[in-house]
Amino acid sequence: VSGMRVLEGTVTGDSISINGACQTVTEISSKTFSVFVSRVTLGITTLGDFKPGHLVNLERALTLSTRLGGHIVQGHVDFKGRVRGVKKDSKGLEVDIEASGNYMKYVVEKGSIAVDGISLTVVSVADSGFTLYLIPETLENTNIPLWKSGTFVNIETDILAKYIERI
Repeated sequence: VSGMRVLEGTVTGDSISINGACQTVTEISSKTFSVFVSRVTLGITTLGDFKPGHLVNLERALTLSTRLGGHIVQGHVDFKGRVRGVKKDSKGLEVDIEASGNYMKYVVEKGSIAVDGISLTVVSVADSGFTLYLIPETLENTNIPLWKSGTFVNIETDILAKYIERI
């Protein structure tokens, strides 16, 4: 969602996901919004690494009157992953991401995962990470084309898998 579009109808107290990290709007104007980023969020996510001009993925909160076109993404980042490699072909982009072994139990082939707040489908899984394949539509509407080997990204695993484990 573009920066201006994400502000349409937004009021103080609303949630906006910034690279997958759900944040509460504390101030808003016609062209900008502010959030308070907690110490906990800074420790888990990439938000503390941003510099002026850093391009981010923005997403408004889901409403119950909206179609659910992806999976359930809460904006509760589990950990930072690291891009290991990017391979472009004529149609899309294959991205290999290194991920924490503790969370890999929640990642399954053809399952859902959110990377920098983007709802994606896992292509394959290994002990130390997973692979994604990104289509042109996703590449045109996200900051993924900026990813390169070594880029850190926010990872949110599937909430349903975590609930099943807890039960």
